[in-house]
Amino acid sequence: MIGSDRSSGWPSLFLGKVVYFGLEAAYRHRQLGGVLEPGQVVGKMLDGWAKLIDKECMTFDSAADEQAMRQQGCDLVTAYLASVPQDERPLAVEVALEAPLVDPDTGENLGMPLVGVIDLMLDGQTGPLIVDLKTAARSSESTAISHEIQLSCYAWLYARGSYGSAANARIAPEPSPGRRAGSVSFSYPWAVRQVHVSCLLTCTRSIGREI
Repeated sequence: MIGSDRSSGWPSLFLGKVVYFGLEAAYRHRQLGGVLEPGQVVGKMLDGWAKLIDKECMTFDSAADEQAMRQQGCDLVTAYLASVPQDERPLAVEVALEAPLVDPDTGENLGMPLVGVIDLMLDGQTGPLIVDLKTAARSSESTAISHEIQLSCYAWLYARGSYGSAANARIAPEPSPGRRAGSVSFSYPWAVRQVHVSCLLTCTRSIGREI
């Protein structure tokens, strides 16, 4: 399962979960031709706060800590929405994709599927654009490589799913309050993205032999 790290009681991951909850509501409205104002999106996020705490088994050391995280979530949602076009209408929101792991060179079926859930699909200038939302406060070379591999697998899944065409991909980091989001484009040639998938196939094949 690709990109399945949002379900955790760790504070930073819980924050990402609640922020995504609000942004998902915003983009689902846009998908249907409507627009939620930032205050309405924040309201949607706060409406789901208690339910998400129960679902994620999240605990806080104090009421003050919980309030601080609530405010951080509100600020992140507001800052993100201020950084993207108001008319950015998604093709799809939270798309679940699954495809069998088949070696494109040999045709060998590895006997297990590759599964992933894409946050957003937008209509890009050169075709569909896969977007993954991140709330990480810091980045590193290893994190960037992990994101690149994740998006490469999403693009591979997309090309082999019902959509049937290649796609570009980008990470859309949710900004700190007062700072506009920067979109990091992963528009590598398909041959480069295919290297990531080939590495995944090699690792999967090795694990299968061990089992």
